[in-house]
Order: sequence, then structure tokens, then C-alpha cells
Amino acid sequence: MQVLLNPHQIRMGILRIVEKIMLRHNIDEPVVMIGIMRGGFMFYTELVSELQNMNIICDFVSCKSYEGTENTGFKMLLDSKVDVEGKHVYLIDDILDTGLTYEFLKVHYEYKGAKSVEGIFALKKYDEKYKEEMCIMSIPKENNDFWYLGYGMDDENGGSRHLKSIYY
Repeated sequence: MQVLLNPHQIRMGILRIVEKIMLRHNIDEPVVMIGIMRGGFMFYTELVSELQNMNIICDFVSCKSYEGTENTGFKMLLDSKVDVEGKHVYLIDDILDTGLTYEFLKVHYEYKGAKSVEGIFALKKYDEKYKEEMCIMSIPKENNDFWYLGYGMDDENGGSRHLKSIYY
């Protein structure tokens, strides 16, 4: 197991993302931050806690697309409760892997009338289609097959989510 990002690097990445979000929105404008459970919980918490001067509405959604290390297809287990109509929505998750969860949720919240829907990820596997989505680190093509863990991402047994660094 090797460290990909340590806590300091993660924090610096979060602050870069926070700056972008704060420059985009008026402080009175309601912005919905939806954490994608379970993997996104650590990233979500740290990101949202840095947006103290903004009008943030927090909610969560629970989705599943993996059993261990096997992609089993998308399932929505719990939808968010907040009214997103006319609001900017950010979907916060641990990793943009295949894009299946992100694509489903993006369409889902657009259908619910969100003004805009964007993803923010701790890690983003390289895909030209998702080059505009914000992330702490974009993974080069040659590393797309690695399994990442820590900082919300689990190992094949569901452990390691609590680790403060991201490993591969």
C-alpha cells in the first residue's frame, strides 16, 4: 500500500475547490451540497465545513455500485429530501470511476428542476468526458486500474474508510 495523497495534500486540494465554489456563487444564494454515501462522507464533511460564509443546504443520497471490488451496476438506496428546484446542486463523492453513479444522479437532479448540477470528487479517473468536474486529483490513464482506499474509500472487505490519507 502506497500513499497517493496525504492529509496536507488533501486539505490543499479542498481549499482550491472551495475557492472556485465561492467565486461562482453569491453568499446569499442557496447552494445544495449532496454527499454521496458512503464513500464521500469524509470529503463531504471537510469540504462543506470550509464553506462557512455561504448559504449551504446539506443533504445526502445513498447509492451502491460495487460489491467488494466488482462493479455491480447502479442502485439508489436513499434519495435526498431537499427541494433542489431552481438551486445549484453539487454532488460530492470520493471517486469518479466509471461515471455511472454521477450520470444517474446528474440527470435525476436536473429532472427535479435544479438550476445546475456539478460533481466534485476527491479522485477522478481520467476520462475526457469528465474533464470539467472539480477534484483534488485527476488520475492519469495509466493508473485507472488501481484500487484506491482510505479517506472514505473502502477496501474489498468494506474497511479502511477511516484512513486520513488516500492509498493505492
